[in-house]
Amino acid sequence: MTLNYDTNGNRLSKSLQGSSHNPTVVATPSAVSPNQACTLTASGCPGTVQWSTGQQGASISVTPATSTQYTAECITPNCANNGIGQATVEVYQCTPDAIGITSTLYTTRNGQTVTLTAYGCPGTVKWSNGQIGFTISPQVYGASSTFTATCSKRNCPNSGSGSVSIAGITGCNSGDVLVTAQAGNWNATTTWVCGRIPTVTDEVYLNHEVQVNVNGFAKSITLGTGSLNYPNNSFVTLSEN
Repeated sequence: MTLNYDTNGNRLSKSLQGSSHNPTVVATPSAVSPNQACTLTASGCPGTVQWSTGQQGASISVTPATSTQYTAECITPNCANNGIGQATVEVYQCTPDAIGITSTLYTTRNGQTVTLTAYGCPGTVKWSNGQIGFTISPQVYGASSTFTATCSKRNCPNSGSGSVSIAGITGCNSGDVLVTAQAGNWNATTTWVCGRIPTVTDEVYLNHEVQVNVNGFAKSITLGTGSLNYPNNSFVTLSEN
């Protein structure tokens, strides 16, 4: 600030000098979908923050429809020039992608592997079984197994999805997977699709709640939507281990 005086010591004028601080402006998040709320925060201003939107305050909320640059002006008393800070909020449009899935088999024996391939996604494919990638090779269990592929790309976590169902066939021959037919006891033939109790050579897949009421045997056990309960401390010995 400069003060001007006459020869008698009387002040004639006062001029302001210097600039206030340039505030740092941060947008959270920095990229949004159309009309999604975004918070703008200005820091480092010792005075009042005036925004290009007409709002005042260190922090404001905006809902841009298109990509927009916002300006924060730091207004400080006795400063001739106000500091300026800016931030741009990117508004993205998530165009849907048509996702298709092919499979090497659409009907297979339970426990067998199929190869699924998703196409039509320009980003990353995430599968409903937790796997990531355009091609996966899951095992199939149950009468019908549905796999969903979701396309994720920059700023668009779900730009489209596709699903495929694979039919599982329960066989009763050696090498087939023994699947539950209904809830029941381990040693009840009605509990199992093949009408027989599992042996040390059987791979078992549970879609129902099974009570291990007597000691049992199996090669391996895979839990689908079912479970095992041990009401009287009986157990199942696995030959695969």
